Amino acid sequence: MEFNEKLQELRKSRSMTQEELAEALFVSRTAISKWEQGRGYPSLDSLKEISKFFSVTIDDLICSDVKRHTDGGGFGELISVNSPLRSRRIQLDGTLIAA
Repeated sequence: MEFNEKLQELRKSRSMTQEELAEALFVSRTAISKWEQGRGYPSLDSLKEISKFFSVTIDDLICSDVKRHTDGGGFGELISVNSPLRSRRIQLDGTLIAA
């Protein structure tokens, strides 16, 4: 699920309008609309506020896919995180393998 879909789902789960969410986050209703339509992303400060407001992590908001797998290259178990910002391969201990 992409960020825009997650944001809309979170907003609707609280039975909020775009206007009400905008007021809670101190942004415009058009900003919320744009984010929910996938026509842009919030600033880091806005992502922090969205995260706090809905009690979810920023990773939960922006990561569209997390996969676990083993790598034959001797790195052990890895996770791949795909987000709109970049894809990463991270060892389960948190070490970045490739970006």
